[in-house]
Amino acid sequence: MIRPLAANAIRAPLATALLAAAFAAGAQTSTDAWDVAQGSVVTSVSTASPAGSPAGMFGADAGAAAPFPVERLNTVFGDLLPVGTVHSIEWHTAAPISLTGYHLLAHADGVDLDVDNGRSFSQFKLYAEVGGNFQLISSVDTAALYSAGGLDVQGSFAAVGAQNFRAEFTQASGLFGKSGPRVAELDAITAAVPEPAGWALMLAGGAALLARRRRG
Repeated sequence: MIRPLAANAIRAPLATALLAAAFAAGAQTSTDAWDVAQGSVVTSVSTASPAGSPAGMFGADAGAAAPFPVERLNTVFGDLLPVGTVHSIEWHTAAPISLTGYHLLAHADGVDLDVDNGRSFSQFKLYAEVGGNFQLISSVDTAALYSAGGLDVQGSFAAVGAQNFRAEFTQASGLFGKSGPRVAELDAITAAVPEPAGWALMLAGGAALLARRRRG
C-alpha cells in the first residue's frame, strides 16, 4: 500500500520537472534591447561624422540619401581629432532592462588594415546609470583584437538593472579624414525571460505543488 506521503513524494519531482521544463522550453536571451526598433533613443553624442547615423550601432538607418550611403547603417564619430580622443554616446531604453552582457562589432579602414586601422578604437568602455550616476560595468582594450580590420567582441557580467547607458571609444587612428571610430553594431544581452508557453508550464508546475501541499 502506498501511503499519502509516498504519493506526495512522487508528485513533488513531477512539479519540479514541470518548472524546469518551463525555463528550458520558454526562456530566451534577447540581443536587441538597445535596438531603436525596441524604443531605444540616443540622447547624446560627443562628436558625429555626417558619414553615418548617430544611432547606427543600434539599428538606425540614415537612408539612401545619406552623404555616404555605404556608412548609412554605422555610427561614425568625428574626424580630424588626435589619437587618444575619447568619443562617447549615451542612450536610454524604453523601459529598464536587466543587462547581462553585450555584443560589439566594428571595422576599420586603410590600405593595410593591420597598420593603418582607420576608424579603429583602442579601448571600449560601457557604463550603466545606477543610483543616478554612470557606473563602469565593462572595459576592454580592443587595439590588439582587430583582425583584418574587423572587431567582434562579446562581454558578460552579473545582471545590472538600468535604463540609461553610456559607451566610450578611445580613438586609435590618426589617418587623415578617417580617424573617427566606426561602430557597426552594439547589442544588449539581457536576462532570459520565459515565453508564453513557458509561463503555461510554470503555472502547471505551481498548481501541482499547491495540490501536493493541500493533500499533505
